[in-house]
Amino acid sequence: TNVSLQFAFLYWIGKWVVEPSVMSVQVDYADFHTRMFGLDGQLDVDAFSISDLRERLCGFVMTEYKFIFAVLFLWMGACFVEWRKTTRMARTFCSLPALPSGLKTTEMVIERSEDEKLLVCL
Repeated sequence: TNVSLQFAFLYWIGKWVVEPSVMSVQVDYADFHTRMFGLDGQLDVDAFSISDLRERLCGFVMTEYKFIFAVLFLWMGACFVEWRKTTRMARTFCSLPALPSGLKTTEMVIERSEDEKLLVCL
């Protein structure tokens, strides 16, 4: 469930944050090329320094710091919890004794009830 929730968040972020931002960047970049480059292909630095596009173009990388921080913080927290569960489970499995020789592999599991089964050795 946790992994599926993480994939859902990645999908939602891609759909509602990344896609609109990419479209906005493409429109602004096309406008930048149209307005800032002369017929000779040279950048008009003076026009760029006073342009309203300057702020938007220079802020493309990280425009919503708080949102990005919150998403990355939550995602890293979820990853850390998953990592801790996995390492605990690996330690538990590695600490199980080996199946004594002469026993069947079906004897590795003890059934306490229909719903509860315990792995006692590997």
